[in-house]
Amino acid sequence: MQSWIHVIEWRANVRPELTALVDDRGAAYTYAQLRAGAEGKAGGWAGLGAGPGDIVAIVAKNSADFLLHAFALMRAGATPAFVNWRLSPGELAEVLTLIEPKAIAADAEFAGRLDAAWPQTTARVTIGGGPAPDGWHDGAALAGPVPPRPALTGDTVLALVHTSGTTGRAKAIPLRHGTLMMSVADFAIEIGDQVAGSRHLQILPLFHLGGFGQCLQAILTAGTVYIHTAFSPAAVIDEVEAVLARHPAVADVAVLGRPDPIWGEAVHAVVIPAGEAVPAEEIIAWCRDRLAHFKCPKSVQFTSALPRTTTGKVLKRELREQVPQRVADGFVAHGRAADVAARLAEYRAAGVDLPVLFPMPVAGDWGYEKTIAALSSRRPSHG
Repeated sequence: MQSWIHVIEWRANVRPELTALVDDRGAAYTYAQLRAGAEGKAGGWAGLGAGPGDIVAIVAKNSADFLLHAFALMRAGATPAFVNWRLSPGELAEVLTLIEPKAIAADAEFAGRLDAAWPQTTARVTIGGGPAPDGWHDGAALAGPVPPRPALTGDTVLALVHTSGTTGRAKAIPLRHGTLMMSVADFAIEIGDQVAGSRHLQILPLFHLGGFGQCLQAILTAGTVYIHTAFSPAAVIDEVEAVLARHPAVADVAVLGRPDPIWGEAVHAVVIPAGEAVPAEEIIAWCRDRLAHFKCPKSVQFTSALPRTTTGKVLKRELREQVPQRVADGFVAHGRAADVAARLAEYRAAGVDLPVLFPMPVAGDWGYEKTIAALSSRRPSHG
């Protein structure tokens, strides 16, 4: 069983030019740069005394640096311990006492809290950018000769996470290379549509297995991880709007969430066409070639104008009120989906409550013909 360091080396050898990590702090690494960066910083950590058998606490918000230094510590033979940066001072001290770190990597904003919670003499490194406080090393400048490769196997602990401590004292949980390799590979197979260059939006906290595991899955499949420091709905919507605006048939566009009976909300695009409107399916396909599928619009509405403030900002609340009800119900007002909406209207008028038999058949999704056929075969009697 290979380790995740082997996976990074494999990706750097096979797809060196592909972008591996991008974050909202301005950092970006190809797979070749990720490998080189992890090896160079592994040398820097080794120079600070971190090596096999040592635990290094990482207390930081999401960033590409978080992952870079985590992999660097693994490459040096040390074990990174992911610590929840939201802990109170007392809880933070309790977790640090539990894991007894040889060194600490942290965002500069947490330096004061960590100095108070763990005053023991320890190598301290700031990551994620910003000036390093007194007594801390600047992670951006951390470098050294590449250390000998540690003996990594599937049974080796690659990182530690900790429990919340809500039912008692916090406990450390080891994550092993082999176990995570198998679970992540199973999940990648289950999802099925991930290919080299797939885009993965990372907003879950990296100190949590859910967030860290999602990144490992993207790396295993040679995807690109877009890391947000924290969840920002506006930033996600702007990503999406920028892609739509590049379509030659789109003069202007606004993206908003509309109610969805399955997911709670779905992405809906309101488009001002540049000339004659193109099919909604073409707009959605354009996005699916350039964005992670979950970020792509599930429905498209065409309009002649977008409501704006005097400074030009789109009034999303007013725009949301203009979305036709059948769009809010999961259908667009044109194309084949209108046929589905008409069939459902018949059932609703007859007081028939239908279960959801297929994915909601909005523009660009599969299932129009199957859905219409199913509805037509079960047409309610008005006699």
